Amino acid sequence: MLGLTVMSDMAEEDMQDEFPVIKFNDTDDSHIPQNLTHLVKAVNWRFCPGASSASAVADVVEALAKSQTKKLRKLSIQELLDCSGSGCRSYGDFDKVYSIYLMEKRGLVCENNYPYVRAEKTCLVKGQRHGKVSNMLHARQGHQTLFKALLSKGPVATRVLVTPNFINYKEGIFRHNCQPNAYSHTVLAVGFTDTYVLIKNSWGTDWGEKGYMRISINPKENCNLYLESLAAM
Repeated sequence: MLGLTVMSDMAEEDMQDEFPVIKFNDTDDSHIPQNLTHLVKAVNWRFCPGASSASAVADVVEALAKSQTKKLRKLSIQELLDCSGSGCRSYGDFDKVYSIYLMEKRGLVCENNYPYVRAEKTCLVKGQRHGKVSNMLHARQGHQTLFKALLSKGPVATRVLVTPNFINYKEGIFRHNCQPNAYSHTVLAVGFTDTYVLIKNSWGTDWGEKGYMRISINPKENCNLYLESLAAM
């Protein structure tokens, strides 16, 4: 079901700035992770372009950290924005930029040591890192079987194309035929059934089903959800 949401008053030009459409360019192979567990935590507003990628990737690393230590820690989105080279303005190649950074640094510091400030700042990391990343795993080319294999092990950061219908989603299973081979936003996939994938957005609990969406599992009607995904081990 569609309706007025907390995002519905966004002007068309603001939507284009917030969710710039990027054409997909495939380059990589894919792998299946072994050591991720499902993890769902609170969602919050993100106000800088590109921060949706940082939010989803931080969630993936949090799941990895929880599987390693059995403790849930909220990890820093701001560290990814400030220190990885991605920043607020950058949106393309989130898998390569974040993968290189996370594998080199072996995780992220906690959010309370490096809080989110809704803007790109100078890199000032302090505190212990959590989520020792040994490999970042990429699924590309809209491969539904591989996406489900990744997701069966734990949450997956994945691209999606935002449309007015997506913004106005309220409840139910979302089905929409979008422009092919393009994306403009990143969400966290946390589970799936025979009919839908459950995704966590970063727009707050007033959007969708308390911050979540049930989106069709059918690749022809889920706005390119399988186009480019990222997991960790």
